[in-house]
Amino acid sequence: MGTARNSLSWAYVGQERTFGTRIATFWNTNRRFRSSQRWIGSKTVTRRSAQYGDPRSYLLDPSEWPEGDLTADAPPAAVHLQQIVRAVEAALAEASISRRELARRSGLGNATLDRLLNGVGWPDYLTIVAIEDAVGVAIWPDRTI
Repeated sequence: MGTARNSLSWAYVGQERTFGTRIATFWNTNRRFRSSQRWIGSKTVTRRSAQYGDPRSYLLDPSEWPEGDLTADAPPAAVHLQQIVRAVEAALAEASISRRELARRSGLGNATLDRLLNGVGWPDYLTIVAIEDAVGVAIWPDRTI
């Protein structure tokens, strides 16, 4: 039985693995689950990417991520994610930090960071906080309602 090195490390607890506040339980059976679903505790939860699609799919031209114009049916989260990605890229350019170095400093995987910055995944709050701490700049967009 291991212990977590920091809040973003895996910790093994009996038959459960915890990552932050998420818990995935694994059985020794051949159960198969759709890739759009995750086990949290004892229930299946649909991933955001399956619910909303990729963030860049809401652009009129997906190859223009994150600068392109959004479609009329884009969720508000897509607008905010564009602002977050622009802020991260500006912070990286200002500090002359590579994506790989940002991943190392933030404790995130390269794939997680690439999915966020390339517009193919939705970040969670812990990911955004880890990036903000690593670059030393607030990247959460100001929001007026």
